[in-house]
Amino acid sequence: MSYTGVSQTDILATIRDAYSADIITGALNQSAVLPLMRRLPDISTHKEVIPVMSALVQGYFPSTTGDNIPDIIPTSGISWEGINLYAEKVAALVPLPKDSVEDSEYDIEGQVVPAIKDALAAVIDAAILHGTNKPTNWPNGLYTTVSTASQVVSLAAFTDLYDALLSSTGAFGLVEADGFMVNGAVIHPTMLAAIRECRSSSGMPVFAATPSEAFKYTVNGVPMSVALNGAVGSANNAKAFVGDFKQAVYAVRKDITFEILKEATITAGSVTINLAQQEMIAIKATMRMGWQLPNPINRINGTKANRVAFSVLTA
Repeated sequence: MSYTGVSQTDILATIRDAYSADIITGALNQSAVLPLMRRLPDISTHKEVIPVMSALVQGYFPSTTGDNIPDIIPTSGISWEGINLYAEKVAALVPLPKDSVEDSEYDIEGQVVPAIKDALAAVIDAAILHGTNKPTNWPNGLYTTVSTASQVVSLAAFTDLYDALLSSTGAFGLVEADGFMVNGAVIHPTMLAAIRECRSSSGMPVFAATPSEAFKYTVNGVPMSVALNGAVGSANNAKAFVGDFKQAVYAVRKDITFEILKEATITAGSVTINLAQQEMIAIKATMRMGWQLPNPINRINGTKANRVAFSVLTA
């Protein structure tokens, strides 16, 4: 599409019709964390209440009172508590030179859409992992939750990466001790070198790569998901988030909203852009989603305060 003048209506229609669903899907898939989590059905309200089991059913061997007298089966209670999942706004802002949009067939799909996907995925991952700039109604970042439960593991405290991950006091071991099985890990890119360097006494690699896919490694059968958006190591010197990622849930409100800004002043780090003065426009995209960590009771660890399905490996 060529523009003889910048038309807000035309640009909005193009993005809304062609790319709205693609942006949502791309942002969710580009995230290093969300593909490992359990997605709940899309929600239509700001708040969704999730029932979480807080007391377990108890089984018994019924007592016997004698011949022809029915055995007495004790009663067993069960209870749930509700936790709130809030769909909060996540936004991205992409400035564009007005002349480029006016004078050429601007490649919205090739340039704007990937930038929006990347921005949304990065901010979501940082908020989930570290609580960075998280909305007030979202839960604490995983690092804070894991730290409260004393499940932060320092690589420097172990002789090698194998023990730091797989020993009884390593990242995997702490998750298993709380009654969860590790099914995923989100790692900093520098962890790939540490994985390759981990060798047996005979010099053989301890952790095998996937032959058909470069940079795909598994540890004890668990796939390593590399966070290339900086979210893992953006704070707290973290190297890997390990855990049962299906215990973490998220839900989306599919209502991407686009807005064309033509006279605003926007700030990107230390750079200030006056759109009208600098002959630019900006596309603002917003979506709404939320996540939670329900932490249901289990038979291995019944104490909520120190039970968590994750651990963190730091340098």
